[in-house]
Amino acid sequence: MPPPVSTAASGPTQQSRCGGEGKRWIMKTLTTTAALFAACMASTSAHAQISAAYNRSIRAVAITPSSTNPNEHVATVVFTVEIRPLPTDPAPEGGTTNVNVGTNLLVMHNGTPIAAVPFDISVDPLSLTPCGGSCGQGATNGMAAALLCIDGICQFPPIAAPIPIPNLDPSDFIEVILVPATGSVPDSNTADNARFVPYNGSSIGWNRAVRNVSMQPSSPSATEGAGGDSFFDVFFDIEYSSFGIQHQLFLGAQPMLLINGSPVNPNVVGCNDWIASPNSECTITCDADCGTSNCGGQQSDLDCRLTENDYNQQFCACLGESSFFIPAVPLQPGDEIVVILRPVPGALPELPGFGDDDEGEGPADCELCPGDLNGDGIVNGADLATLLANWGICFPV
Repeated sequence: MPPPVSTAASGPTQQSRCGGEGKRWIMKTLTTTAALFAACMASTSAHAQISAAYNRSIRAVAITPSSTNPNEHVATVVFTVEIRPLPTDPAPEGGTTNVNVGTNLLVMHNGTPIAAVPFDISVDPLSLTPCGGSCGQGATNGMAAALLCIDGICQFPPIAAPIPIPNLDPSDFIEVILVPATGSVPDSNTADNARFVPYNGSSIGWNRAVRNVSMQPSSPSATEGAGGDSFFDVFFDIEYSSFGIQHQLFLGAQPMLLINGSPVNPNVVGCNDWIASPNSECTITCDADCGTSNCGGQQSDLDCRLTENDYNQQFCACLGESSFFIPAVPLQPGDEIVVILRPVPGALPELPGFGDDDEGEGPADCELCPGDLNGDGIVNGADLATLLANWGICFPV
């Protein structure tokens, strides 16, 4: 447990916290507090001579309803540890000694500490390589973690900490600070170790959702296969959105396909590494442009539109869409398909209260193939014979 946090942010001047001057003052105090913690912890570091610079960095903070009660709230803090520049000197004495990058996450509600969460984080210095996909190995709370190269920086996959926030009211605020744990390496940049989040009564965060799952028979040469399979192309849209946030978000999603509950490894066609750059919180109007997004050089506009959470509570979000399809999926009559979204490596995690729309079911059997007159899942000569046998017959309604 780290020492108690002492910050002037809990003093009487908190009454002006929602004003511009109050917010700037609080952020300055948070940055100063984080710097003092980092300086204090650095004095006990056992690896002060490591040539790499280790930077603890907050990526995003969300405030959403809990997954069990719409009147309770959870603050999800997402952070990472960056390693730059990569070490060019030999590893520390002992060769295989891991670098201790332990981190304590401190959370305050209206200036009062409510949580101090320790994270046991380490890096294998011998595994570090120049950026290019994976760039090394580390561990978080005893679980192995492959380091990722994101925006040219070697770093841990996003580390998420959901913190229950009791009695959260509009005009309250949440503060989060990352501080080095005792005995860990110091932080190379304390400017991104603290975050101030005012709460206005609406959810703050991001979401991905599956929309408009549909199917149609594949090309005639691939409509019938061995074992009675028919082949269908599966089409669907992915929505990616943010609300109450005006900074860049990596919302990439990897679609997965389940057939009768079992995962398959489909060839998904579509760009899924979307980076959203909202420039409006969509709090004034819900029909305006609110930013841009990019996926592999493909630009797209973001629009303010209504969305909802798991409790059917509607609000305005900054939203974009991307279309996907999976070609030639083998299916038999009675098969059920479901499209599921999972964050791609390095993307922001899913949030509490927004899980119901991560799955999209395919259409019912009767909608799969309009030309399948005898219901065997295949459009072939048997269906043509049925059509010809009933040619010219007019059945009364």
